[in-house]
Amino acid sequence: MKKLLLFFVVLLAGLQIASAQSMSVSGKVTYADDGTPVIGAQVMVKGMRGVGTLTDVNGAYKITIPAAAPEKVIVASFLGLQPQERAISSNGQVVNFALVTNTQELESVIVTGYGSVSKKEYTGSATSVKSDRTKDVPAMSFESRLAGAVSGVQITSASGAPGALSSVRIRGMGSINAGNEPLYVIDGIPVFSGDANTLKVTSDANDNGNSVLSTLNPNDIESMTVIKDAAAASLYGSRAANGVVVITTKKGSSGKVRFNAKADVGVTDMAINYRPTLDGDARRSLLLLGMENFKTYSYPDWAQDPSVPVDNNEWIKDYATMPWNGEWTDWNKELFRTGVNQNYEVSASGGNAKTRFYASMSYTDVQGITKQAEYKRLTGRVNVNHKQGNFTFDASTLISSVNQSYNEEEFGYSSPLANAKWFVGPQDYVYNKDGSFNLTRGFATIGGGGANPIYNNEINFNKSDVFRSFSNISAQYEFVKGFTAKQVLSYDYTQSHNVVWWDPRSNNGGSAGGVNQTIDNNFATFVSQTQLAYANVFNGHSISVLASYETEKNSDRYLYGAGLNYPNPNLPDLDNAAEKDAGGSKSVETLISWVARADYNYDGRYYVGASFRRDGTSRLSPESRWGNFWSVSASWRMSNEKWWKEGGVNTVLTDAKIRASYGVNGTRPSSWYGYLGTFGYGYNYDGNPGATENRIPNPNLKWEQNYASNIGIDLSFIDRINLSIDLYNRDTKDLIMDKKISQVTGFATTLQNVGEMNNKGIEIDLNAIAIRKNGFEWNVGINLSHNKNTLVKLDGTQDKMTSSRWIHKIGMPYYSFFLLKSAGVDPKTGWEQYYVDPDNGDFSTTTDGRKAKKSIVGSWDPKVQGGITSNFKWSFIDFSFTFTYSLGGHAVDHVAGSLSDGGNYNGAIPASMDINKMWKKPGDIAELPMFTYENPNVYTSSRFMMSTDYLRLKNITLGFTTPKKWFGNSGFEGIRLYVAANNLFTIKDKNLNVDPETPVGGIVGLRTPQLRTVNVGLEIKF
Repeated sequence: MKKLLLFFVVLLAGLQIASAQSMSVSGKVTYADDGTPVIGAQVMVKGMRGVGTLTDVNGAYKITIPAAAPEKVIVASFLGLQPQERAISSNGQVVNFALVTNTQELESVIVTGYGSVSKKEYTGSATSVKSDRTKDVPAMSFESRLAGAVSGVQITSASGAPGALSSVRIRGMGSINAGNEPLYVIDGIPVFSGDANTLKVTSDANDNGNSVLSTLNPNDIESMTVIKDAAAASLYGSRAANGVVVITTKKGSSGKVRFNAKADVGVTDMAINYRPTLDGDARRSLLLLGMENFKTYSYPDWAQDPSVPVDNNEWIKDYATMPWNGEWTDWNKELFRTGVNQNYEVSASGGNAKTRFYASMSYTDVQGITKQAEYKRLTGRVNVNHKQGNFTFDASTLISSVNQSYNEEEFGYSSPLANAKWFVGPQDYVYNKDGSFNLTRGFATIGGGGANPIYNNEINFNKSDVFRSFSNISAQYEFVKGFTAKQVLSYDYTQSHNVVWWDPRSNNGGSAGGVNQTIDNNFATFVSQTQLAYANVFNGHSISVLASYETEKNSDRYLYGAGLNYPNPNLPDLDNAAEKDAGGSKSVETLISWVARADYNYDGRYYVGASFRRDGTSRLSPESRWGNFWSVSASWRMSNEKWWKEGGVNTVLTDAKIRASYGVNGTRPSSWYGYLGTFGYGYNYDGNPGATENRIPNPNLKWEQNYASNIGIDLSFIDRINLSIDLYNRDTKDLIMDKKISQVTGFATTLQNVGEMNNKGIEIDLNAIAIRKNGFEWNVGINLSHNKNTLVKLDGTQDKMTSSRWIHKIGMPYYSFFLLKSAGVDPKTGWEQYYVDPDNGDFSTTTDGRKAKKSIVGSWDPKVQGGITSNFKWSFIDFSFTFTYSLGGHAVDHVAGSLSDGGNYNGAIPASMDINKMWKKPGDIAELPMFTYENPNVYTSSRFMMSTDYLRLKNITLGFTTPKKWFGNSGFEGIRLYVAANNLFTIKDKNLNVDPETPVGGIVGLRTPQLRTVNVGLEIKF
């Protein structure tokens, strides 16, 4: 009995001692700005991993500091907020934390669409861009805000017209026929991207497009994450071969309702001096020289030909007569204008510990640099988030309406670019003496066809109206701590109405008595995701697993109508046409997927991740429609090793991690029914309805497969300089290509999986906090990327294929230029010389282009590209800018041959045709060949290939924000005045007379270049 009593006494004493050594701490974690709870904040004992609790819905926590704790310190943290530490001196202490925003941490959050993770814990290659840094940039599309901010991403556009499509390439091109655009994911939902304008009347009418993504207000975006390797991209399986862009829209925050009103206006013009032309006097002198050269060198027997004028001054009256008003016509001034843009938006956000909301409305009105180019957009968005106990509900909706008007580009009759730079010249005038349009004098030129371009654009129109509704809801329930179930439903609906009217008085519609072409297109996507997830932390181990079942259904309804022969040009509706035609179609496709993901982290040192996705698509036959896509990744954060800290390395190299990933993802065929053998109806056979075979079946058609590997290292020096280096290799196999087949089948080719392509490269990102002292902060960053594209295999039988001015040859970049190689000007004759067969070592020259063989003279792909960013902030002043650059790429001007060396006597002549640089007599060593009438020796040679090296100030912003204290208790939180610009100046090769940001492939024609915009704005917060 005594022994038992003694045992209890000793036990109680031991418990009292243990109790005295441990400490109990409680408190709340709130936001510093408004004092509302930080739901989900983590509170831990410093130096003891795995010891901590998540705060409840009220932001409260209770934690015990064990006796074994190395320090009596607790740490509160939350993603996107700066962690705080508190030393504890007594038991039962109440400690409250007020966390503030950590901008740098927000930039380092990787959002995969299936969750978020700190970049320090991420095992793949991805870059996150916070939208606040570019929120004032006057750009309508969010893609342009990625320019220069993310290594390995190349952004180009076929046209600088408002709302035009952009092309985004992540780590090069990996497909030929199935598409190269990345997958876009908005708030976890993959969305349709591409052109909402499905009316392609001609190749020149309006193929600059109306981007569906431009229906999104960029200022509704919180952040954008570009996923470049397979670690997270494989989660999207058959759609992720070209990378993934994950967009997170803004959410509300707890606290009082905050309003933000913003307005800006600005002006726009061309970012470069696009294709300058000779003035009237210089052009006249050059034409006279051309006729002299024609008589002297090109056609010495001209006197025997009655069609050749004897008196050059009489001849030139037909081509270079001063207009009636005594002034040469400046068609740049007549056809182009200074554009005006204006933007207005208002947003509100707020809520409490349970419910938060964000709502916005915006209006954008852009008047382009031509009278036909207009773009108007109205958007509205509402995001609601609610948490009640273990239940979480999220809902969001976007409503957007876009009205767009186009001008023709390339070689369209009404194209302002083609007319000002080619079709018409300074001798042609717009108006007669009585003020009426000049419809008779001049314009009988190459493409103008006798039309006054100002008049043509007055009576024709080309319009596109787009309505979009994108909504999603999700419900999540946490059964037990860390184990959740989530259901997501999304519906994305886009309706477009496109009309082109060619007036019977115009070139386009004259022969048909007027033409109306109208298309209505409805595209809808329904997505369902059912997810189960589990996450837990114990004894230094952290695990996270997710499983998801997903379905996606896309439907596309297309209706086309055309009318010809109108009784009156003022009656352009389809009903008024004497002849009518119509057509339509309905297409449906489905995708079913199983998704699994697992991540493991031990002690903040060792990270392993794996993902698996099985996709089944109706775009492929039952024999081929299921595919498996997967990835594995791992990283070692060596800076968290004990020996690293004990060695003192961490005083300089404060963080270090190496990572690697490998995986397989894919690209679906672009055709929804490409594997099917189909018949087309609507034909007439002997007076009866008929059909014909359109395509032979191919049940073996399957996905293109992308095998991606990545090795990277992340280093942080003195917690202020961050360096990331990535090496990657990307093998794309089973490329979908047209393979030649026996014409006994009735077809020449069929789509098959036969090609292969490789991309490999390196990416370097360097970011630093250069200064942070006395309220002044300066952040600077530079990124550099190099990608090498190689065509590995074509159709299995050919080693090269030519297309336009490209050659697609095994072992070379896909977009390699295949041209005659120029050898300069022949001093004897003045003609351009060409190397006979340089690929086979024959460097003899000839002035007859028919006797020379083409060779690979360069490629579109740049050797190096990237961006430079800088952000300053001091007191109430902020200043930021981004430069973009590219080195080693080329472009080919496919209209230059027609504009040079005498190829155009009627219209404009490029300013590059400098008479002082031309050959004039035998023996001249000249830069340019002889200029002569009806020159037969003009070929598109390497002389017309230009370097696209450039450095461009992509965007710049200077802002002034009033301190909050100025307004006291008035309710106002600040007023911001700012000036912002994009494409402010460009340094490029002097011989490049087009914009250096060329379309994909580098063949340049007559398109609207990138635009320079300068805006002044005002923002009020209250």
